[in-house]
Amino acid sequence: MVALAGALRANGTAFYNAAITGNAGSGILVDLHPLSRGTVAIDPAAPSAEPRVDYRALSNPVDALVMGDLVRYSRRFYTATPGGKRFGGAETSPGAAVQTDDDFRGWLERTLSPTEYHPVGTCAMLPRELGGVVDERLLVYGVRNLRIVDGSIMPTLPGGNTCQTVYAVAEKVSPV
Repeated sequence: MVALAGALRANGTAFYNAAITGNAGSGILVDLHPLSRGTVAIDPAAPSAEPRVDYRALSNPVDALVMGDLVRYSRRFYTATPGGKRFGGAETSPGAAVQTDDDFRGWLERTLSPTEYHPVGTCAMLPRELGGVVDERLLVYGVRNLRIVDGSIMPTLPGGNTCQTVYAVAEKVSPV
Protein backbone atom coordinates (compact mmCIF):
# COMPACT_ATOMS: atom_id res chain seq x y z
CA MET A 1 0.00 0.00 0.00
CA VAL A 2 2.95 2.32 0.63
CA ALA A 3 4.11 1.87 -3.00
CA LEU A 4 0.60 2.61 -4.26
CA ALA A 5 0.34 5.75 -2.12
CA GLY A 6 3.67 6.96 -3.52
CA ALA A 7 2.58 6.29 -7.09
CA LEU A 8 -0.69 8.14 -6.57
CA ARG A 9 1.21 11.20 -5.33
CA ALA A 10 3.64 11.11 -8.27
CA ASN A 11 3.08 13.61 -11.05
CA GLY A 12 3.61 11.02 -13.80
CA THR A 13 1.10 8.40 -12.64
CA ALA A 14 -1.73 7.64 -15.06
CA PHE A 15 -4.88 8.00 -13.00
CA TYR A 16 -7.74 7.32 -15.34
CA ASN A 17 -8.63 5.98 -18.72
CA ALA A 18 -11.26 7.69 -20.84
CA ALA A 19 -12.67 5.50 -23.59
CA ILE A 20 -14.06 7.79 -26.28
CA THR A 21 -15.55 6.04 -29.30
CA GLY A 22 -17.56 8.81 -30.93
CA ASN A 23 -21.00 7.30 -30.49
CA ALA A 24 -23.67 8.55 -28.12
CA GLY A 25 -22.86 5.88 -25.54
CA SER A 26 -19.14 6.58 -25.30
CA GLY A 27 -17.36 8.30 -22.49
CA ILE A 28 -16.50 5.49 -20.12
CA LEU A 29 -14.17 6.66 -17.37
CA VAL A 30 -12.02 4.05 -15.65
CA ASP A 31 -10.33 4.65 -12.29
CA LEU A 32 -6.95 2.98 -12.81
CA HIS A 33 -6.17 2.81 -9.09
CA PRO A 34 -9.31 1.88 -7.13
CA LEU A 35 -8.77 1.20 -3.46
CA SER A 36 -11.74 -1.14 -3.05
CA ARG A 37 -10.80 -4.81 -2.97
CA GLY A 38 -13.11 -7.68 -3.85
CA THR A 39 -13.01 -11.39 -3.28
CA VAL A 40 -13.21 -14.60 -5.31
CA ALA A 41 -14.11 -17.77 -3.45
CA ILE A 42 -14.96 -21.35 -4.22
CA ASP A 43 -18.36 -22.51 -3.00
CA PRO A 44 -17.53 -25.43 -0.67
CA ALA A 45 -20.96 -26.94 -1.36
CA ALA A 46 -20.30 -26.92 -5.12
CA PRO A 47 -16.56 -26.68 -5.78
CA SER A 48 -16.92 -27.24 -9.54
CA ALA A 49 -19.50 -24.45 -9.91
CA GLU A 50 -18.69 -20.89 -10.92
CA PRO A 51 -16.70 -19.16 -8.19
CA ARG A 52 -18.36 -16.59 -5.97
CA VAL A 53 -17.18 -13.15 -7.10
CA ASP A 54 -17.82 -10.09 -4.96
CA TYR A 55 -16.27 -7.04 -6.62
CA ARG A 56 -16.96 -4.88 -3.55
CA ALA A 57 -16.95 -1.89 -5.91
CA LEU A 58 -17.05 1.41 -4.02
CA SER A 59 -16.53 -0.37 -0.69
CA ASN A 60 -13.70 2.09 -0.09
CA PRO A 61 -15.46 5.50 -0.06
CA VAL A 62 -12.41 7.18 -1.60
CA ASP A 63 -13.20 5.44 -4.92
CA ALA A 64 -16.51 7.32 -5.29
CA LEU A 65 -14.75 10.61 -4.49
CA VAL A 66 -12.06 9.90 -7.09
CA MET A 67 -14.61 8.91 -9.74
CA GLY A 68 -16.59 12.07 -9.01
CA ASP A 69 -13.44 14.13 -9.53
CA LEU A 70 -12.69 12.27 -12.77
CA VAL A 71 -16.13 13.19 -14.10
CA ARG A 72 -15.68 16.80 -12.98
CA TYR A 73 -12.29 16.94 -14.71
CA SER A 74 -13.74 15.44 -17.90
CA ARG A 75 -16.61 17.93 -17.84
CA ARG A 76 -14.17 20.82 -17.61
CA PHE A 77 -11.94 19.40 -20.32
CA TYR A 78 -14.77 18.94 -22.83
CA THR A 79 -16.58 22.19 -22.06
CA ALA A 80 -13.93 24.71 -21.01
CA THR A 81 -10.75 23.94 -22.94
CA PRO A 82 -10.03 24.56 -26.62
CA GLY A 83 -8.92 20.94 -27.07
CA GLY A 84 -12.10 19.56 -25.59
CA LYS A 85 -14.50 22.04 -27.19
CA ARG A 86 -13.42 20.99 -30.69
CA PHE A 87 -15.20 17.66 -30.17
CA GLY A 88 -18.51 19.49 -29.72
CA GLY A 89 -19.88 16.83 -27.40
CA ALA A 90 -22.67 17.07 -24.88
CA GLU A 91 -22.90 15.33 -21.54
CA THR A 92 -25.58 12.67 -21.45
CA SER A 93 -24.58 10.95 -18.23
CA PRO A 94 -24.53 11.52 -15.32
CA GLY A 95 -26.08 14.86 -16.33
CA ALA A 96 -25.94 18.38 -14.98
CA ALA A 97 -28.04 17.53 -11.92
CA VAL A 98 -25.19 15.38 -10.53
CA GLN A 99 -22.83 17.82 -8.78
CA THR A 100 -22.07 16.93 -5.16
CA ASP A 101 -20.04 14.04 -3.79
CA ASP A 102 -23.27 12.44 -2.56
CA ASP A 103 -24.86 12.88 -6.01
CA PHE A 104 -21.89 11.15 -7.62
CA ARG A 105 -21.91 8.30 -5.11
CA GLY A 106 -25.61 7.67 -5.77
CA TRP A 107 -25.12 7.79 -9.53
CA LEU A 108 -22.13 5.43 -9.34
CA GLU A 109 -24.01 2.98 -7.11
CA ARG A 110 -26.75 2.82 -9.76
CA THR A 111 -24.58 2.68 -12.87
CA LEU A 112 -21.04 1.49 -12.17
CA SER A 113 -19.97 -1.71 -13.85
CA PRO A 114 -17.31 -3.21 -11.54
CA THR A 115 -15.51 -4.81 -14.47
CA GLU A 116 -14.58 -1.34 -15.74
CA TYR A 117 -11.87 -1.66 -13.10
CA HIS A 118 -10.23 -4.45 -15.13
CA PRO A 119 -10.18 -6.80 -12.13
CA VAL A 120 -6.80 -8.21 -11.16
CA GLY A 121 -5.16 -9.82 -8.18
CA THR A 122 -7.18 -13.00 -7.64
CA CYS A 123 -3.96 -15.04 -7.94
CA ALA A 124 -1.54 -12.35 -6.86
CA MET A 125 2.20 -12.63 -7.39
CA LEU A 126 3.24 -12.11 -3.79
CA PRO A 127 5.07 -14.16 -1.20
CA ARG A 128 2.86 -17.04 -0.09
CA GLU A 129 2.85 -15.79 3.51
CA LEU A 130 1.31 -12.50 2.30
CA GLY A 131 -1.51 -14.28 0.49
CA GLY A 132 0.24 -14.75 -2.84
CA VAL A 133 -0.69 -17.56 -5.20
CA VAL A 134 2.27 -17.47 -7.62
CA ASP A 135 5.98 -16.76 -7.26
CA GLU A 136 8.12 -14.44 -9.42
CA ARG A 137 8.28 -17.13 -12.14
CA LEU A 138 4.45 -17.33 -12.05
CA LEU A 139 4.54 -20.87 -10.68
CA VAL A 140 1.59 -21.71 -8.43
CA TYR A 141 2.66 -22.45 -4.86
CA GLY A 142 2.18 -26.11 -3.98
CA VAL A 143 1.36 -27.26 -7.55
CA ARG A 144 4.04 -28.72 -9.78
CA ASN A 145 4.61 -27.17 -13.24
CA LEU A 146 1.53 -24.94 -13.23
CA ARG A 147 1.86 -21.28 -14.16
CA ILE A 148 -0.75 -18.55 -14.23
CA VAL A 149 -0.14 -15.96 -16.92
CA ASP A 150 -2.97 -13.43 -16.92
CA GLY A 151 -4.19 -10.32 -15.10
CA SER A 152 -4.94 -12.26 -11.95
CA ILE A 153 -1.22 -12.34 -11.02
CA MET A 154 -1.00 -8.55 -10.70
CA PRO A 155 -1.39 -7.52 -7.04
CA THR A 156 -2.58 -4.04 -8.12
CA LEU A 157 -3.68 -2.44 -11.37
CA PRO A 158 -1.06 -1.06 -13.72
CA GLY A 159 -1.52 2.55 -14.80
CA GLY A 160 -3.12 1.53 -18.09
CA ASN A 161 -5.15 -1.13 -19.78
CA THR A 162 -4.39 -4.59 -18.44
CA CYS A 163 -4.31 -6.22 -21.89
CA GLN A 164 -0.92 -4.87 -22.91
CA THR A 165 0.51 -5.72 -19.50
CA VAL A 166 -0.67 -9.32 -19.81
CA TYR A 167 0.94 -9.53 -23.29
CA ALA A 168 4.24 -8.34 -21.81
CA VAL A 169 4.04 -10.81 -18.92
CA ALA A 170 3.23 -13.68 -21.30
CA GLU A 171 6.15 -12.78 -23.55
CA LYS A 172 8.51 -12.59 -20.59
CA VAL A 173 7.48 -15.96 -19.15
CA SER A 174 7.20 -17.90 -22.43
CA PRO A 175 10.10 -20.15 -23.43
CA VAL A 176 12.30 -18.88 -26.25
